[in-house]
Parts: sequence; C-alpha cells; structure tokens
Amino acid sequence: AHESRVRVLFTDDGSGKAGALNLGAEAATGSILVFADARQRFADDAVRRLVEEFAAQDVGAVSGRLIIGDGDSAAVRGVGLYWSFETRFRLAQSRTGSVIGATGAIYAVRRELFSRVPANLILDDVFIPMKVVLAGHRVLLRPEAVAFDSASAAAGSEYLRKLRTMTGNLELLRVLPAVLSPLSNRYAIRYMSHKVFRVLSPVMVILLVATGLMLAFVPYGLIATLVLGVLTLGLVGLLFPSRLLAVPAAFLLVQRAALMALLKPRRDAAQLWITPAPQPVFLAGALPVSDKAVDPESASR
Repeated sequence: AHESRVRVLFTDDGSGKAGALNLGAEAATGSILVFADARQRFADDAVRRLVEEFAAQDVGAVSGRLIIGDGDSAAVRGVGLYWSFETRFRLAQSRTGSVIGATGAIYAVRRELFSRVPANLILDDVFIPMKVVLAGHRVLLRPEAVAFDSASAAAGSEYLRKLRTMTGNLELLRVLPAVLSPLSNRYAIRYMSHKVFRVLSPVMVILLVATGLMLAFVPYGLIATLVLGVLTLGLVGLLFPSRLLAVPAAFLLVQRAALMALLKPRRDAAQLWITPAPQPVFLAGALPVSDKAVDPESASR
C-alpha cells in the first residue's frame, strides 16, 4: 500500500553490512533511524515503542528486545536462556544510566547522532550506540519493542554467530579505544565488565582449572572438578542434544568461540558471515507504523 514511499538501495562496493547501513542512513530523511537485521520479524508496535523513548532529550539511541523461538539442539536452546538473562542485565543497565550496545535486530538512533560505520566492521550494534554514549547521550532498552527470531537450526551456525560477536568485541578495542577510558566514557567499567571480560572468560576458566589441579585439595580441587564437570556436560550436550544439558552446552559454545577469537583476533569479515553476499537496503523512513507485523526479510531497512 506504500510502495511509492519505499526506496531500495543496493550495495556492491564490498563494504559489507557497515556500508549498507551508511548508505541507508545517508539516504534516509527521518529524524530517527531504525535498524534491523534481514531475518527477524518485528512486532506490529515495535517501531512506535522505540520512538516513544526519544521524548527524553538525553536519549540518543534505543534498543529493542529479541525473542528467540524453539530450536532442536541443546546449544541453541541455551540461546533463549542467554537472551533472557541478557535482557534482564541490559534492563538494569538502562535503568541506571545506559546500556552497552544494542540488539542488532532492532534498534533506533537519532539521525544527528549516527556515526558512519567503518567498512566491514563486525559489530555495528555496539559501535553506533557507543558513539552515542561518547557524545554524552544515553542508550536505553525498551523491552516492549520486540523482534522475533527462530533459533539456529544447528549449533554450528550459532557457534559462528558467537565467534563473530567475540571477534567483533576485540575489533572494537582497536577501532574505538575511547570506550575503555573513564575520561571519555563514563560507563567504561561497565563496558569492560560486559564486553571485554566476556572475551577473556576462557582464559579465566583455564587458569581456574589449572590452579585447582595444582592445588589438588579441598576446596581448590573441588572447584576444578566442578568446572571440568560443567565442560564435560557441555560437550555431551553438544554431541547428544538434551534440554537438561542446554545451559552447559551453550556455556561451552561461548567459551570455544571466545578462545578462537583470542587465538586469531584479526579475521576476514567474510569468514564470519554465513552468507557474505551483497544485500539490498530498504528505506521506509516516511512510513507510518503498520498495524501488521513487519517482516524484515521483505523490508529490512
């Protein structure tokens, strides 16, 4: 019904998703830019819920919430639990200042605060919000603004997503080092605990187990045994999917991805995407919020 108000832009310059976002932001005419991934589906009131938060002048960006459907593997079942915890964690951050990053599937930014994303940057949904924070504005979570996604069909594709995230976290330390400085980023400690320490978690696990084995007596030996037990359960959960083992399987998947990111922090961006192909950019900046769910597969940006 609104085809005349939708523009489709194609990217073929090899700059990846980052280039597509830059192209779309330049062509958009609205005061609020809404970003989405290509696969997820928006709830009918998602955009309206996002925009409502911009009534506060100190709010520069707003993240929505991603709801994961059912999956077949234990590791993927753990993704839903992870997002449940992550949403509560981000909500607490939002209520006490600002969240660290946004949900890439659904977030919005004031047009004047949008920063061009470096070509082939992996985590635009952290880079753009953190540039907003560095400019002195807050980034909020609006949990009522919902996007829906089906869980990965296999743990292999979910592993690639985790590897992409962990590698992207390390990349941002090179591209945007100001996020670590309390002088530039008032949420620097929050950023380090949420983004940096997560990548370092496999090192901590290895040190914990090694220390426990060297000090093989209670309670240190018991701690090492418990950690090894969780890792073993995770491996069993990956090999033989079970709801009971979903959490340890997801934990092991994250540790593996973080370790691989640390061992090879610089990777070709194309290697981290399942389908690294040029994607069209859809602009609907002047469209009213539909009374039907918006499927980003047919209207992604």
